[in-house]
Parts: sequence; C-alpha cells; structure tokens
Amino acid sequence: MAVEPFRWALSVRRYADAEAALRSVSAAEAPAAARALRDLPAQAIGRLGAGDFAALTRMVAAVGTAADAVGLRMAALRRRAAADWADWAELARDLLAEGFPGNAAQAASRAVALLSRDASVPPAHAEVCLRALYELKADALRRHLPDEPHKSAAAGHMARRV
Repeated sequence: MAVEPFRWALSVRRYADAEAALRSVSAAEAPAAARALRDLPAQAIGRLGAGDFAALTRMVAAVGTAADAVGLRMAALRRRAAADWADWAELARDLLAEGFPGNAAQAASRAVALLSRDASVPPAHAEVCLRALYELKADALRRHLPDEPHKSAAAGHMARRV
C-alpha cells in the first residue's frame, strides 16, 4: 500500500518525505492520505516551519477536501504573527460565503476577541465593527445550527448590546 510510507513520514514529521511519498499514492488511496492529513494535531501544524507548512499546503491541495483547505487557511492565519482582527473578519466573511458557517463563526469569534483587545481602534469604530462581527457570527450560527436558535440569538443579542 503506497499510502503507508506517506503516513509514516507524517507521523515522524518529515514533511518533505511525506510530500515525495504522496506522489506515489494512487487515486484510490487518496482518501486514506487525506484522512492521515486530517489526523495531524492542530498544535503540530502551528509549530511547522515555513518550508514544512508549504509542503503541507501542497499536500492538502493534492488530496484534501474543501473542508481540509479551510482548516489549513485558519491554521495559516493563526501562524501569522501580524494577523489582526480585520484579517479574521475577512476570513469569516469568506468562509460564510463559501458555505462553511461553523468555521466562519469560529473566525468571527477570534476577530471579536482580537478587536476587543486592540487599543489602536477608536472606540466608536470598534463599536460599529463589533456589532457587525456579532451579526456575522449570529448569521453563521443560524446557518450552522438551524435546530439551536438560542445560540445564534445569543450572538444577535450581543450585537444589539454593543
């Protein structure tokens, strides 16, 4: 099975070797390779060097699903030292438009947390942005959890409270 060398290389964090092994994985084994990528712990992804992260990005593009790519986009933003609340807000809007409301709600929450701590944003502007972010989160939660309206209502209440 050609996917075993790929799994082994991932398990020992040899991402260049994993990328090389992935080239020999057949189309029939691609789902198994994608599962192996999904099993990587988020903390490990966050500590990857630039070269390893680039290799991981190429591997996800080769065998991953759209949801895998979304997870990688979120991990990439977490890795960026200069990522601010506006970057997370933009990602939240994009993910909601692309049909990933759960991830959009997570990104909106991260944007709210960062904006709440950002002293460089004038208070009046922060208030308007927070209201918009809470509304975005409420919309994402309504789409993600249609059977649990109390969760989206709570986010909507926060938007009115700001």
